[in-house]
Amino acid sequence: MKKLISALCSLVIATGAWAQTGVVTVEGHVKGVPDSTRIGICVSGTIPTTTRILDGRFTLQLPVTEADKNNVFLSDGGDKVFAPMVLFVYAMPGVTVHVEGENNLIYTWKVISPLPEQAERERFVEASRKEWDEYQPLLAPYNALVKRFMTAQTEEEKDALRPEVKRMSSQIDSLDYIIASNTLAVLEKSGTFSDVALDELSSLARNVAEQSKIYGDLRERVTALYENLPDDQKTSTLGRETELYLFPLEEVKIGSIMPDVELLGSDGEVHKLSEYRGKYVLLDFWASWCGWCIEAFPEVRKAWEANSDKLTVLGVNLDETPEKWAQASAEHNITWENLHSPGLNSEIANRFRVDGIPHQAVISPEGMVLYSWSGYGEGELRRILQKLIPDFK
Repeated sequence: MKKLISALCSLVIATGAWAQTGVVTVEGHVKGVPDSTRIGICVSGTIPTTTRILDGRFTLQLPVTEADKNNVFLSDGGDKVFAPMVLFVYAMPGVTVHVEGENNLIYTWKVISPLPEQAERERFVEASRKEWDEYQPLLAPYNALVKRFMTAQTEEEKDALRPEVKRMSSQIDSLDYIIASNTLAVLEKSGTFSDVALDELSSLARNVAEQSKIYGDLRERVTALYENLPDDQKTSTLGRETELYLFPLEEVKIGSIMPDVELLGSDGEVHKLSEYRGKYVLLDFWASWCGWCIEAFPEVRKAWEANSDKLTVLGVNLDETPEKWAQASAEHNITWENLHSPGLNSEIANRFRVDGIPHQAVISPEGMVLYSWSGYGEGELRRILQKLIPDFK
């Protein structure tokens, strides 16, 4: 849970044009925050607009489209006053929302909005407000401690830090479990599922699947909720994600043959992955809100343009809607093969066990998976491709 929430916003400034169909306005009144603290509003992993909190008040405005409804967040504007978390704000063109807070714990600030999704989200926050307010102050020191541990030069330094890392990890894991249990109780009591509730169920299923040591004893209850969903919700993007977390497909491993999955292309046609055999293939999983994915695009473009005789790049976009996919593809001038597989746990993402993006994989001309990895490091893509592709330029 902690890695997902803290990674939603970045300080990357978007350079493309906004699809300006309207403006959302956020008016805030908060206490316990130092005067002149910067706060930002972000869409799709950027912070395009910031302002300062003066006398406990702030106003933020941002151009949005209907496709941005679930992708707007308030976050720290660069002063590191808030925990490394974000405040989810459902946004639509022309809507004004009000934010109230009693401290710098931004995730649990109250949002008053005419949009029903916001009220639904507030139910889940309220169910674990005490735990969230304990959780938020732990994140910054915990992240700093882990960084010290990972960069320690000697085993003696690591041994000195290890007990505190273990203690804080246990404390955070305990809070994560309580929050998940509270969320599950709200879902069980509701009986019916909105899109917001279905998103919470999908998150619980992911936790159960990926962190069984913490959440394993919740699997049966999460599975029961999924199995009681109506058919139309089971076949939705979030419903399918939930199913694949609970009942994962066979994992694609190095040395196995790439599955022949069907994906929607930017040309409007459905394409099978087998169509791209004959050259090496770089699968590049990305989304419009992923700052590191976008950071990697120049290296992807350079590799493809210099080696197009032997390399096909298949961008696999995981945005929830075709609109967000199309908007981001145009904004970042994606000219290589560009396919859409909505959801972080779509069929192809599930098979490759994509648990974070960017995620990339190299496939041989015969369709064999040669390598698969997550994350971005400058120059890493080129180093990997040079090892795997003969005469790579």
